[in-house]
Amino acid sequence: MGVIDVAVACGYGSSAHFSKIFRKQYGISPHKFSVLRKGGA
Repeated sequence: MGVIDVAVACGYGSSAHFSKIFRKQYGISPHKFSVLRKGGA
């Protein structure tokens, strides 16, 4: 799923707001998290 799809599924009005909250909670952007989770650098 893309960031916007996850944001909407979680009830956020925008991917920007979701990304801000995600980064605050986990210290990493959703995109970077996805890349690392898939085994990228």
